[in-house]
Amino acid sequence: MADGEPMTLHLVEQTEKIRHQPTDAEVNVLRKWEADRVRRQQRGHWSGDWDKPAIPEWDHAPSGLLVFELDRGGGWAGLRR
Repeated sequence: MADGEPMTLHLVEQTEKIRHQPTDAEVNVLRKWEADRVRRQQRGHWSGDWDKPAIPEWDHAPSGLLVFELDRGGGWAGLRR
């Protein structure tokens, strides 16, 4: 507390956003899913993409940069930060 007001302190490590390089396993799973989908469609079965394996576009790697945040708060409380 500072002057009777609650405060929060955070020590956060920032991350670097790096374009994801699909692994062989990810590519193989996606190819298998696509081949199965074609087979289902050829048999006249409905086939959505709700179960399509997702390959992330980005990876987040530690940067080693630590940031000290004071009174970050959870949202607007009518106070300036």
